[in-house]
Amino acid sequence: MASVLMLQRPIMGMDRMLTVSQRVGPQANCPNDAQDVEAVQRLLNLSARGLAARLGFALPQPSGRFDPVTGFCIFYIQWFSHKDNPPTIVDGVVSPATGAFYGRGPFVLTNLNQLARREDQAAWDNLLSRYPPSP
Repeated sequence: MASVLMLQRPIMGMDRMLTVSQRVGPQANCPNDAQDVEAVQRLLNLSARGLAARLGFALPQPSGRFDPVTGFCIFYIQWFSHKDNPPTIVDGVVSPATGAFYGRGPFVLTNLNQLARREDQAAWDNLLSRYPPSP
């Protein structure tokens, strides 16, 4: 189940962020738990709406079902982030975040939360209020 991870120190202005409990993506080792998938879809809808409108691509409906639109958006956000931060892994998978970074790269959830917060902080705060704190 998705939850809110409290960060040890603020990162990009965030003291918390939405994370997932299991991997979300197209690979066989991605359980795609419906609540995790829906949380990612909701973050994608907040974080990429301006970009999607400018480039003319669709955003996933928050259905809880991993689909090609969700996969494309995850991959695109990773690819976009990779341009500015080469250690970012571009594999179309959202992994559970244990902090803001893994090694030298940010978790895709760090980028999604930061973009969503910048796009519409009130909507991002509202989204996070729907989820329990991480254990």
